[in-house]
Amino acid sequence: MKDLENPKVTFIFGTGREEKMDNPEYSNEFFYSYDYFLKDSTNTQYIEFKNYENFINKYILRYLDKILSKIFKLGFTTNSVCKVKNFKLIYNSEYIVLVNERTAIASLPMIMLTKIFKKTSVNLIVMGLFSKKLKYNYQKFLQKILIKLIILNTDNLIFLGIGEYNESKKFTTKHEKLHYVPFSINTDFWSSSGNSKNKEGILFIGNDGNRDFKKVLSIAKKMPELKFTFLTENIQQSVSVPKNVILIKGHWNKSVLTDLEVKKLYDDSKISIIPLHDSLQPSGQSVAMQSMAMGVPVIISKTRGFWDTDNFLDGKNILLLENNSVENWVKTINEIYDNSDTLNLLALNANELVRNQYDMRKFYDKLKIILFVNNSV
Repeated sequence: MKDLENPKVTFIFGTGREEKMDNPEYSNEFFYSYDYFLKDSTNTQYIEFKNYENFINKYILRYLDKILSKIFKLGFTTNSVCKVKNFKLIYNSEYIVLVNERTAIASLPMIMLTKIFKKTSVNLIVMGLFSKKLKYNYQKFLQKILIKLIILNTDNLIFLGIGEYNESKKFTTKHEKLHYVPFSINTDFWSSSGNSKNKEGILFIGNDGNRDFKKVLSIAKKMPELKFTFLTENIQQSVSVPKNVILIKGHWNKSVLTDLEVKKLYDDSKISIIPLHDSLQPSGQSVAMQSMAMGVPVIISKTRGFWDTDNFLDGKNILLLENNSVENWVKTINEIYDNSDTLNLLALNANELVRNQYDMRKFYDKLKIILFVNNSV
């Protein structure tokens, strides 16, 4: 029987969390409220992906993962998590929280085995599982089987974007399993110091595959009079990077820059831009909301996966570009860059929206209800 006074909750993370635990130089949104659960329950724990060097993980599972990743076009990393000690932790848990589909796929063998013997509640935070583009029919068929297997062994699927949430309804009739909970940030951490009096330049941050790196380079090339700062691992210095671009190699998982250092980039920038490829994945959420909380106006591509078109309103608190051409990006930036009234109004409205509706404490409250109140187990 589950102890709702002190439930056994286990989060499963990818890499990069352990060194950031209780580190004041980092924000906590990518812990998906793990730290809030921990404050409320002594039974909260986590598993993080590791590079295991034993024979089975390093040679057998890693090789198998490479084959399956090519077949399914999904990231298989069972070698990073499938260990006896992790299985014991999962088996003894009452609630499992998988923070993305990568952790779900990697943990699936252990979860399926656990589900045979006991009623463990498995909860998956989804951000891209239903948005993969495949070329061949056999890949689509195999991927559909895998997705259905994940749904079958998951009690709740928690979507960070409304577009992917609606798409997921095509894959299952058990719509009571599906929940939309918008991504949220730590608005206490992402708060402007107010020390930067002369904001200037354009900021681009991001590494996921839906960022349009080619486009952001083209935008900078066409605007040589403006300073651009790119924080990404996916643009190489060997590429023709314009002279007006400061290129900083950075990735959250690898802790190249601390979040405090990223805050300084926001504080010094006039506009934050997020050019995207069209996809159902809710890409750009964290950067957009961090920018808004820091008082930096955001221009972003309007995609099928945009997370919330009810509250994020074009021209009021954000600029959503349906016309995603380089020319339209340049035109839009030129129209607002020196218009302090427009920039200030966008920043003010955006800041108010994020602080009122997208704070991590609200995410925690909603996740608790899904786990402990609406749970089907």
